[in-house]
Order: sequence, then structure tokens, then C-alpha cells
Amino acid sequence: MGTGHARPQWVGLLGVGQHLPAIKQLNTDNELSFLFGATSSGTDGKTAETPETRDIVWREPPDPVDWSQDGPAPPPPLTGSLCVPCSTRLLPAGAASAVAVLWLTTLLMPASCLRPPSPDPNPPIKNLRMDPENKRLTWDLNGNVTKISCIKESRSPVQARNNRYCSFGLISPCKVTNYTVTVTHPPFSTWILFPEPDGTPGTAAENLSCRVHDVDVLTCHWTVGRAAPGDIQYQLYLEHETTRARHRCLRYRADDRGTHVGCRFDGISRVSAYPHGFQVVVNGTSERARVPCTDIFRYLSTIEKLSAPSITVKCNKTYSFMEWKMLSHFNHKFNYELQIQKSTEAATKETLKVQEHTSFTLLNPGTYTVKIRVQEVFYGLLSDWSAPQRVVCDPEEDVRAGSWLTWLLAAVGALLALLLALLLCRRYSLMKKLLPPIPRIKDPISDDFPNDKLVPWEAGRADPEDCAVAEVQLVKET
Repeated sequence: MGTGHARPQWVGLLGVGQHLPAIKQLNTDNELSFLFGATSSGTDGKTAETPETRDIVWREPPDPVDWSQDGPAPPPPLTGSLCVPCSTRLLPAGAASAVAVLWLTTLLMPASCLRPPSPDPNPPIKNLRMDPENKRLTWDLNGNVTKISCIKESRSPVQARNNRYCSFGLISPCKVTNYTVTVTHPPFSTWILFPEPDGTPGTAAENLSCRVHDVDVLTCHWTVGRAAPGDIQYQLYLEHETTRARHRCLRYRADDRGTHVGCRFDGISRVSAYPHGFQVVVNGTSERARVPCTDIFRYLSTIEKLSAPSITVKCNKTYSFMEWKMLSHFNHKFNYELQIQKSTEAATKETLKVQEHTSFTLLNPGTYTVKIRVQEVFYGLLSDWSAPQRVVCDPEEDVRAGSWLTWLLAAVGALLALLLALLLCRRYSLMKKLLPPIPRIKDPISDDFPNDKLVPWEAGRADPEDCAVAEVQLVKET
């Protein structure tokens, strides 16, 4: 944690006269800014330097932190005083120029006459700390203070609530960030870094990016850290913005070494709730190095690759009615572009814009080709063009289609009736009942029936199949 002041380590001694502005610019590039005394010209034509005490601005990072290009932002500038020896030197203009350049290049030395303000033994803010779960920068208040504000990096100040804490909508768990607290009265400033610098530089996943595609699929990609050891492995999880629910990746894509470099979530809409904001975090593990994490925050609505809708067409001789349905779980307001090319105008393509409607009517269509693409209203996300769709609208098409359909229905009906008749005849043996076979009388002389069994017939003997006949004698009544 930083304090309300810092001890500068180096001070540059600069030239005088007309060279001061250029030297100031160089110092700005080196993160050191100086204000020195003015100069004046004497009556003898020589330049007189009037040394005096002026303000100096510097930044002093903590020793363990490397303020590189990819590192955390340094704390805000702090103010002290610079002592210039109380002596007057008269130098010609040319000599002043040479001395100025010489001082700029060689005279960087530890400051011996710098007077930093004494540290406050009883600061108004103590124990500055970050509460990542509640996204709060909080502290212990000491005494009466007025108007406390917090600054994240170099963004706009956030006013403290009840002078007790500052709330932030997003706190990165991986990127080292400077948080500064300032007090108006009594004047005071302090800062911390969160999270604290940790891990081996260059081993974390790099170039992390994600996109939604094919309506309901989230895919994330990253590259292996430049200084990552050979045994490194990465894992990804999503953390929802409001529910704080975490969803770990189950489908990874690996490189030739087996290191995870991508992840796919199918059905992402099932785990996402409005406003569909996620912190995407990639952690790393290795037995040879401590691997810091990498994270990004994205709203799914801003990274969706929209899919062009399919067009349904109803056409006759006077108009063609085109209708489509847009599919998206995260965006809901769209404009559409139709590109129509008629067969009679082979070299002409007409592009029509349809705002927030999902249908369009084309008059006197004839034969034409159409394709569509969609653009989201708020973020300007644009889909690719759909595949070209050819539509034929012949004026005589309705008549021919009606005649052809009639003949087709008649043929199908006759075939079904024939099949039904055959099934009934087969099931109930209707042919045998309607047309029983006629028995044939065999001729014992001409027919060859050696294996046939002959049944002898005797006259006066009743056949077993014949009914018994009773003889009745009629007696005349007397």
C-alpha cells in the first residue's frame, strides 16, 4: 500500500534559457517533470540564471514492481521541493547551451537537497484494502474528513459512500491495477495495488478472446505464454456478472503438445441470465513456475457473430411475399438488407434496407435471386450474406400447377383403391366364395388314376352322408 507521499530516487539537473521547454518534454517521456527558476538577461548582454526553489513532480514505484509497458499503472504524482544552490553564474548564450546538454546527458544523481513532507503520524485513512467479492475498496476512517473519492487507474473519480468505501462495477482478478483514495480535507492521498503482483512473467495465457456463433455456441481462444514452461496447462471458467455463478470448461481444444488453447460452450444461453455479462478467466498450472491468470470481461451481446436468417417465399404472378425469422438469444433489435437480382437484369443488383421488419413484398417479381444479411441496431454487428436463393414466379404457373396436381391426386386415388381391393380379396377369400370351383367327373376308362381310392357303391345302401329315410305306410281310415 502506498502512503500520502513518496521519496524520490533520482533528480535530473537541467539547462537554462531557451533550452528549458525541450528539456521538459524529454523529462515527460521519462516520467519526470520539473519546474525550475526563470532566467533574465543582464545589461551586459549575458544571461543571468536566478536559482530558486521550485516544485518538482515525480513518481516512485515500490521496489518489487516492474513498471514495464505491460505492468500496472504507477501511482499518482506526488509533490516535493527542489533546492537549487543560491549562487549566480553568468554564462554566454552558447556556453549555456553546451552546459544544458551536458547536464541533461550526464548529471543524473541522487537528490541530496530534496525536502519531502514529513509522513503523517495519524493519517485520516488506514488499512486500505480491496473486497473483491463485493467489488468494494474499503478502509478504516480516522477522525473527521470531508469528500473522499477513489480513482481506478486514470479513470474518472468515484465518490465514496458514507466516506467508508467505494464501489466498482468490475474488478479484475488478474490484472494488477492501481486504486487511489484522496481526501479533500485534510488533504491526503493513499493507494494500493490489486491484485498484488505475483507469478512468473510471460507464463500466463495471452491474446484471450471469445465470440458467440451459430446462435448458441461460445468459443474462446488464447495462446501459450511466451515464457511458459513445457509442462504448463491452462484451465478456463466463466463467472457471471450478477449471480457470481462459475461454469468451468468441459470441452477444450489442445495444441500439438496437449496444452489447452481453446474452449467451447454449447448451449451457452442455458447458463446465461440477463444482462449476459461474464468474466472469462484462464488459470495456469505448472510444477516449474507460478502462473498468473488472464481475464477479460465481455457481454455476450457484443461478441455475437450473427447468423443470417432463412427466407420463406410465397409467389404468384403479381407479387412475391418474402418472410424470415431472426434467431439470437442475446440481441433483439435488427435491421436487414435484401439483395435482389432479376433474371431480366443480369448485371443489376438491387439492395433494399428493411428496418426492424421481418417481411418484404416484391411486385411483378418474375424470376429473381435473393439473399439477406442482418445488422444489430445498437452495436452494429453485421452478419455475412446468406446463400443465394432462386425464386421463379411464372404468370401461368398457377394454372399448370393446378392441372398437374389434379392428375396426380387422381392417379394416387386409383392406386389406393386397387390396393385396398386386393387386400380385401386376400383376407376374406372373396373370389372363392363368389366363384366356387366346379367339380370334375372322372372317367374310369380314359382317366389315369391308379393311386385314387375308389369307393364301391351298392344300390339300396345308404351313403354315410345321406340322411336316413323312414318308411311311412298310409293306412286308410275307416
